Amino acid sequence: MNCQEAQEAILLSDNPADFTSNPELAKHVTECAACSEISLQLSRMQTAMATFPMPGSAEGKAATLKRVRSFEMRPRRLILHPMFLSAVAALIVVGVGLGIVIYNFDRPAPPTVVDRLIDWNAELADAPATQQSAVFSARAAVLQSEVHDASLSDDDRELASALLQHGNWLCVNTDPIDRAEKFSDLSDLILIRMHRAVLNNDEKAMQRLSLRYDQVVRAGIGGNLARMKANAAVSPENTKKLERIAKRNADQERKLQLLNDRASKALQKELKQALETSKKQGKNMRGQGRVF
Repeated sequence: MNCQEAQEAILLSDNPADFTSNPELAKHVTECAACSEISLQLSRMQTAMATFPMPGSAEGKAATLKRVRSFEMRPRRLILHPMFLSAVAALIVVGVGLGIVIYNFDRPAPPTVVDRLIDWNAELADAPATQQSAVFSARAAVLQSEVHDASLSDDDRELASALLQHGNWLCVNTDPIDRAEKFSDLSDLILIRMHRAVLNNDEKAMQRLSLRYDQVVRAGIGGNLARMKANAAVSPENTKKLERIAKRNADQERKLQLLNDRASKALQKELKQALETSKKQGKNMRGQGRVF
């Protein structure tokens, strides 16, 4: 069992500190300091949130706990970092001590510069090759200035820089398979934002992100793969790239399904489009004889 599998099992467990029914998970948590700390911190948070008074019904309390446990694995890195969980637990203690419990799950956050960068990249995915340079130059300088001046977390600044670089890269690279793989990277970044939207129960953000995911997968990945198939034979090197794209798509489909299972009904409605797009892309690749 690897860390991703272990953390998914911890998140789905009713008791994140009890693994007696899962010896393989118990062995991994015993040997892995990071997963052990995640289990401990999540257990403490669950205990605290289950005992202090919360406005609303018992169903509302259960929904809140569900959202706390709804984090997923970031691509190629652990997402439930112990320091993050400690910070959240500290905020809970401060809120209880002051007698103030503030929930912003139902208040949508306004679009940030990161959201605008995602929109810009999605526009580049949809734009014809002859118009991509114009789409790029119309907003690149303004967005770069916004990123420079914005107050962003380390994660958001890293994401914003990646999105700027992605836009720059698209304007100088025209190979369809390389572009498809680059858009596959971008779809992963959008999926990270979807995780945040589920946590905040942000329907407007999910509506926007689901649309962008559809644009990137359908036009950025699917469109470029169609152009590659029409213009050139698939070389051994390109076959390896196709394998990576197909595996990434299958992983995203699995993560979207997990998000959908944990999301509210309103968010499930918005997630449906992204999930169907991912499934359709996987089906198209399998239909072309690429089963991975």
